Amino acid sequence: MNTQPPVRLKLEDAAIGFDQESPLLESVDLEIRAGEIVGLTGRSGIGKTTLLRTAAGLVSPLSGSVECCCTADTRAQKGAIGLIPQRLGLVQHQTVGYNVLMGALAGANFLQTALSLPSKKMREETRSVIEEVGLADKTLDSVNRLSGGQQRRVAIARAMLQEPDLLLADECLGELDAETARGIIDLFRHMADDHNMAILIVDHNPVRAKTFCDRVYQLRGRRLILFEEEEQSSALPIIGEVFLNERISDSIRLIIRRPILRTSIILGIITILVTNHLQITIWKLVDGWSNLLKLGSEALPPDFTVLTERAGWTYPPCTFESDMLCSPAVVGMTQTLEIAFLSTVFGMLISLPLAAMAASNLSPYWISQSVRQILAALRVLPSLIWALIFVIVVGVGPLAGVLAMTMYTVGYLGKLQYEALEGVSKEPLEVARAMGLPRWQVARFFAIPEASNALISQALFMFEYNVRHGSVIGLVGAGGIGWYMNHYLSPFQLYDKVLALIIIMFVVVVLIDQISLQIRKRFMDQEINPPRALWRNIVPFFPLRGGE
Repeated sequence: MNTQPPVRLKLEDAAIGFDQESPLLESVDLEIRAGEIVGLTGRSGIGKTTLLRTAAGLVSPLSGSVECCCTADTRAQKGAIGLIPQRLGLVQHQTVGYNVLMGALAGANFLQTALSLPSKKMREETRSVIEEVGLADKTLDSVNRLSGGQQRRVAIARAMLQEPDLLLADECLGELDAETARGIIDLFRHMADDHNMAILIVDHNPVRAKTFCDRVYQLRGRRLILFEEEEQSSALPIIGEVFLNERISDSIRLIIRRPILRTSIILGIITILVTNHLQITIWKLVDGWSNLLKLGSEALPPDFTVLTERAGWTYPPCTFESDMLCSPAVVGMTQTLEIAFLSTVFGMLISLPLAAMAASNLSPYWISQSVRQILAALRVLPSLIWALIFVIVVGVGPLAGVLAMTMYTVGYLGKLQYEALEGVSKEPLEVARAMGLPRWQVARFFAIPEASNALISQALFMFEYNVRHGSVIGLVGAGGIGWYMNHYLSPFQLYDKVLALIIIMFVVVVLIDQISLQIRKRFMDQEINPPRALWRNIVPFFPLRGGE
């Protein structure tokens, strides 16, 4: 009767790397059983991390076989593989509790994750593992406020809650003092002994690895060999210098060596050519000066009766008794703010899922490219053209403005959002993929929270943008303050009233900018200990509260 623990990871004659002609590792044979801790050591850049990522199913082997958790495939059962990357893969703008709870996603059903309704057992287990790693008092703290050792314990607690069959840990002991490293080692030993996990851990210190690992392997010369005694690397960096041919003239060498000068010259030449092609001359600007003086004489001083006189031609009709509340300035600015708010909210709700589908690190190539083309098509038409289209479709009024600004917001904001999502750290995404989570969970619980600060800033910018463009879409009948500017411009040409409306709009935009600045200060990254994003209660799996 076979009493040996089950095999969790098995590599047979595997070639690891990215280039078939020059693999990082060749003929790799490795077997790890449940309850074992196996160490992996070697110099930097030799392929330790690539070997771990291959075991996690994130990189395909060049040849040979890789069996993970008793399946002859790099894709193991959902939740069977746990990964702690070198940079830990934590969602930096979220709390300790949120990050630890991510380990439970693999075992949660669709309804629990879609509605952010974890079971009571999941909440209790989350608190239990946080207490087990000694971070009970840090549950509601952002992980970016923790020390390096504390962050490593958060990553380990996430793996403990996941309870994978195979845990892959990449340099979790690096840059730690002896006492903190000892605590982390004890946690790994506890996970192997009490939870029957198989653990493959990368450690640059082979002597330390020998003290707690059942076996230690060393990567050397594209081979995986059993470590017996400490080896000193004789590899020395090769440094070379590239010299310019001395026969190149001094002037050309100066341009080549100074990229700013080179770029300035190229841009200057292109600018001259384009200006000449458009027949733009300084004399045309001089001729326009007299028209500017005439316009200024008719617009100054601004007529601020637009704040006090009642406008009986507002649309929709104003029903307030106060003349000021029904004045062109108040009604027009109110409509502009309302159009900007609705179009930003609707645009954000539509653009965010589209941005996740367009992000190349979250979606297959064909989906990503298809959605990008849709967003690009929405951006082709400026907001003014969208306003013209919807005025024809639904008629004159704010509805056309809301629809026009929403369409442009989706296209413009969607591009900013998918670029922000593509810029997030890859480690949290790899942790999620190693767990076997579907793409929508990777986006919702890892990518979007990680990019939340940038996404909130973009939404605020889009609101300011939509407020400013309220003066544009109104010129074609799509509501907002531009509608009232157009009333004074054609056919009356009351430039003093138009200038007053412009000044009022400027003041409102400045106030909005100051309010946005104060909001940004509460969540945008600071030089030290950046706070978490304020929308963590919108996206997270569930809010951990001390009394629950």
